Amino acid sequence: MNYHLDRNAIRYLYQEMVDHIAHRIASGELAPNQVLPAEVDLARQYGVSLGTTRRATDILRKRGLVVTLPCKGTFVVAPQAAAAEETEGTSRAIRDDLGTSTSSCGRVQSGDAGAAKEIHDGH
Repeated sequence: MNYHLDRNAIRYLYQEMVDHIAHRIASGELAPNQVLPAEVDLARQYGVSLGTTRRATDILRKRGLVVTLPCKGTFVVAPQAAAAEETEGTSRAIRDDLGTSTSSCGRVQSGDAGAAKEIHDGH
């Protein structure tokens, strides 16, 4: 399936992409624990560069909507996991700094370690 972003909007394409994927998550089109397509496939679906897709995915991780498990994929976070994180009072600035490491796949990923554990334990 291909998605068309508004290339005339006065905002970056990655922001358009983030908003569209966030809407797909909120509407249930992308269900909790569902794996997102690979970044290269997302780039094709949205007609954007791989760099744009990586930036969008990074923002989705920072917002707590997805979590990336190196060598496994990027998964939609269950709403209760995201809500629990917010009720614990974890600030966005702290979440942004959590879980940065180099994987055996050779990519640096950041994300919430707790959400990653929940996804990993469920699969």
